[in-house]
Amino acid sequence: MPALVEDYYLNEGGVIKQYCTDTIYAKMSQKIEEGYKEMLVDDTPNVISISYHGKPLSKHSLGQRASALILFILTQHDSDVIIVDQPEDDLDNQVIYEELIQTIKKEKSDMQFIFATHNANIPVLGDAERVVTTEYHEDGSIGIKCGTIDSAETHRDIVNIMEGGAEAFKKRNQIYESWK
Repeated sequence: MPALVEDYYLNEGGVIKQYCTDTIYAKMSQKIEEGYKEMLVDDTPNVISISYHGKPLSKHSLGQRASALILFILTQHDSDVIIVDQPEDDLDNQVIYEELIQTIKKEKSDMQFIFATHNANIPVLGDAERVVTTEYHEDGSIGIKCGTIDSAETHRDIVNIMEGGAEAFKKRNQIYESWK
């Protein structure tokens, strides 16, 4: 708290103004003016409590914590663009579909999401507007292709790169069908 009061009086709130709206700054200015002496004496502890599915985050597994945090990030409207690198590393496929994909679909009209992923569910079920695939070549070069989720070439790239090839994709489909 002393740093806020110091910034308010010595720097005309320059740092504070970077982190809040004019309305919040005006309210904070009023509070500082009314009771800065008490604020300097009283120390309020920093306590953050995050719950996920009704339980404190600390009571969840690492994967569940990752799920909660990525969902929190995806629903913040502090930025127009959110870039996520390999969310599947800490999330199981059920969470990817039931929570991540549903959140992406709900929020994508207001935000731009960019995912670097090996999980085909994210671009396919998330109804990606643009899919960029990369492929390492033996000569050391990297091939880059860009397409839409509706393009046959993009479909082939997703199956080949993310699904492990057409044969692996067909085999999984046969197994899933036999389970019905």
